[in-house]
Amino acid sequence: MAESKLTRQLRKELADLFLRWWGGEDVSPLMKNYYQLKRNYLRSRRRDYTLQESNTYHKPLDKTEMDKIEFTRLSQLYEDIYASRMRGGCS
Repeated sequence: MAESKLTRQLRKELADLFLRWWGGEDVSPLMKNYYQLKRNYLRSRRRDYTLQESNTYHKPLDKTEMDKIEFTRLSQLYEDIYASRMRGGCS
């Protein structure tokens, strides 16, 4: 699967978050980078959507849609790990 630059960057951020979380370090500073990355991704998706036909529900998933699914999955995982850390998990 061809991932976008932002999805690859999120994957790296997620790895950094997990390592810091596992090591008991403060992960709060990482959230600023995460939210910036997520905002940039959503902007790029809006731009992509305006270029596509509005009636694409019947077509198979293309690379852009697969990347959107992967970014969403990684994003949810990132938020879950962060929330777990804030609740005091794995210290």
